[in-house]
Amino acid sequence: MPDHKLLRSSRFHLDNPEQFGFSTSVHNRDARNIFDRFISRHVQVSKQLFPSVALSVKEATSWLLEERRPHAFISADECLNAACIPGPDDLPLIWISSGLVKCLNDRELRFVIGHELGHWYYEHYRYPEVAPDWGPKFAARQQLSRAAEISADRFGLIACRDVDVALRAIVKTASGLGDEFLGKRVAEFIAQARSIKKVDIDAGEVFATHPPMVIRARGLLWFSMSDLFSGFIGLPDGGLDIQVVNERVEKDLSSALGERFTEKQSREVKDALLWMTLHEMLEDGSLTRREQKLIESFFGRETVLKVKAFIKDKTVSGICDELRERAVEAHSLLAAYPINQVQSLIAADAQIAEHAVRFMNRFS
Repeated sequence: MPDHKLLRSSRFHLDNPEQFGFSTSVHNRDARNIFDRFISRHVQVSKQLFPSVALSVKEATSWLLEERRPHAFISADECLNAACIPGPDDLPLIWISSGLVKCLNDRELRFVIGHELGHWYYEHYRYPEVAPDWGPKFAARQQLSRAAEISADRFGLIACRDVDVALRAIVKTASGLGDEFLGKRVAEFIAQARSIKKVDIDAGEVFATHPPMVIRARGLLWFSMSDLFSGFIGLPDGGLDIQVVNERVEKDLSSALGERFTEKQSREVKDALLWMTLHEMLEDGSLTRREQKLIESFFGRETVLKVKAFIKDKTVSGICDELRERAVEAHSLLAAYPINQVQSLIAADAQIAEHAVRFMNRFS
């Protein structure tokens, strides 16, 4: 029997819709109709028709499903792709491209099938869709998608039980090249991660659905060193705590976005805090000396002077209306960042945080 507690603990900590203010949707697709479409358009995997693929599917899934068998299909597609969605009888429906089967050996295919099985197990198909308007909510949804890929990679490693096999699968899918071109030291690929020193924000990575392959490979290596993975493969207790692993992976993901992304994050959070705080302080249209000192201690004297100029000669209703508009807009920008990151930044000053949290509770 699989240890579901270990599987839940293996999930990447940012792979959580609530971290980004999302809720999961109810899965209402007709699994039987989907299966019927697959039957009519693709070739179903069986040990008589595709013996080696059938064996890979069995070995990648039996540890989780035991005697039950998933629905697996192959289609003529030279792209290296695979997917897994709910099928009939509460079993996963796995689709594999012919290009992937040609490029990977049986053990590497186990990793990819395990990866897709992870998407099914963690119910990533229930994550909400967000219109691609390239705004903060869409950026948050893409960040959630990248976190889901990290979880699925870990599931793939658990399925194949060998980090070298998993890394070879990653390198092959990243390069599109098979065994005849690949050397023995595939871990060299991970060294590329040390060369990622982006300064400007990489918009392509901010809105990407998948992390860079080299970051995913490095994430697999970190997870292979964890005490959780040791437990899966039956090694004695030991290894990195999963919290440490998660922190290192999160740092690697941030490096792919560019150093200025972190700066932008801090700046946007602080600006949002200011407008939310001012909204709560200026409901009566005036700023007390105590409130001025509080703003000065956190945002600086210049900000106090700007606030005074802002409220000068304005009516109370005019101040409140403009502050509400600015505060709501600033708050919406925070959606691009995980809630735990925002909370760690606002925790720098308890009094300011008190005002900000009060605003968020009222307007979220």
